[in-house]
This record gives sequence, structure tokens and C-alpha cells, in this order.
Amino acid sequence: MLGWPYFDGIASVMIGLILAGTAIWLVIETKSLLIGESAAPDVVQGIRQIAQSCREIRHVNEILTMHMGPDYVLVNVSVEFDNDVSAADIEIAVAQLDTRIKQAYPMAKRIFIEGEARHVGGPPQPAGETLPQA
Repeated sequence: MLGWPYFDGIASVMIGLILAGTAIWLVIETKSLLIGESAAPDVVQGIRQIAQSCREIRHVNEILTMHMGPDYVLVNVSVEFDNDVSAADIEIAVAQLDTRIKQAYPMAKRIFIEGEARHVGGPPQPAGETLPQA
């Protein structure tokens, strides 16, 4: 219509640039979901504070998080429970902790609370066993 045949070539190059820009934007936005990025440090710290406020928990060992989707975070909390707490009380504490974390952080969809002893300076040993003395 305009008599300039280069318009088709320029339009094709511009469409290609728009598609390439869109692809780069999508890679940047979804990279964290593809590699399993952990939750933001303030979320992890908030979960730690919630767990530490539980009276049945002696120590929070470790908190692991992983984004499974934009609004779906998997949480694994390793804690040491007080030795004098009964199994029934631990069960109640775990249920309450699960509820409190989900209320504070709705993106935390799956929460696993793992009870294990805190080990400082070496591998864990089964109860009643000690390392041989040198």
C-alpha cells in the first residue's frame, strides 16, 4: 500500500524482539519457581519466632522452605521438644504450631514439623550410646 517493501521485514523483526523480550521476562519471573527458591528471609524468621514461642519447644534447630508455586510454600521445621513433655502434648503443640504458621503466612500450604535432638559439634548418637574415648 505504501510502496515500501521493507515494512514487512521491519514488522517481522519488531515482532521477534517483542517475543524475545517476553521470553526473557518469563524466564526472570519463573526462575525461582523452577529451581525451588526458599521463602524470603523475613518469612523464615517469622516462622522461627512462632516456633520459639511454643512452650513445648526447647530449641528450633533448622527451618527449610521451598517455593512450589507462586503462592505455595513447603515448610520443614526441625525442633527439639522438652524432654518432660508428653506425646499427647507434643501432638497438640504440633497442630497449634501448624495452624499459627498458616494463619501468619497463608502461602505456607504444607508444613512438616520434625522433632529431633539438638546436636552440637558432631553427628547424632543413638540414645544411651557414647563415642569411645581416645
